[in-house]
Amino acid sequence: MGSAADSASNAALNLTHQQKIRLGACAWSFEEWRGAFYPADLPPDRWLEFYSRYFPAVEIDSTFYAAPSEATVLRWAESTPASFRFACKLPRSITHACRLRDCSAEFTSFLRAVEALGPKLQV
Repeated sequence: MGSAADSASNAALNLTHQQKIRLGACAWSFEEWRGAFYPADLPPDRWLEFYSRYFPAVEIDSTFYAAPSEATVLRWAESTPASFRFACKLPRSITHACRLRDCSAEFTSFLRAVEALGPKLQV
């Protein structure tokens, strides 16, 4: 994923792991990308793995609507390299229903749902 030039640039700037800027898309499951970005014959369950070869991060929009299953989160983590990062959108129950107030139970539930991402979980 990272090249020797990337490593040299980071070292020259004295960037820590947390100071790196990672660019990515707001999701990886756009059907419109089939044939344009994803090979036409690549099955959708391999899209994240393919995406992670070109981008170091992605936002997970689906967490706004529903908590992912543990199996799904584990699949995301296992499909990407160790340096890959996920930014999970907070659930609407936190951002819209609670309006970020008195939502510790909802926030704890959200963190439990995505904790299998481990160090790949970033904001």
